[in-house]
Amino acid sequence: MTSERLPADQTRPSPERRPAVLYYRQRGFEVTDRAVTADGHRYDTADLTDLRQARGAMHPGVVTGLVIAVAEGAFVAPFIGIVRTPWAWVAAVVALAIPCLVGFYCARRWPAHFELLAEYRGRDVVLFACRDPLEFGRVARAVQRAAEAAGRR
Repeated sequence: MTSERLPADQTRPSPERRPAVLYYRQRGFEVTDRAVTADGHRYDTADLTDLRQARGAMHPGVVTGLVIAVAEGAFVAPFIGIVRTPWAWVAAVVALAIPCLVGFYCARRWPAHFELLAEYRGRDVVLFACRDPLEFGRVARAVQRAAEAAGRR
């Protein structure tokens, strides 16, 4: 019996036959070295370009609290200069504290969301969006690693 030797490039399995490398899978979102699957949409990793991150808008309560605090500060400072009583100081502190606390509460309760954006075959797509910075960081890193792996192939 004779055995034939195959050329070196034919001994390795093709990239399509080898198992996919899984980088992330949670709540319907999956990142492999071949594709990113989100909300029923599949994006080939090799076709993802211009990966970028964006931060959504702040909650309107945060913006409103900041605007009111700044406006009240402009009126309270001269008032304190004119009326120099302890009750004026208490009123000023309360007047400034309330919008600041409302803004802080809204910022903690409804933080701005994070978005992972990419260009896919000529159009901009949102790959992932969430409000949790830790989960967003994991997903962003997984997509980055998958894109780097796809670029090496």
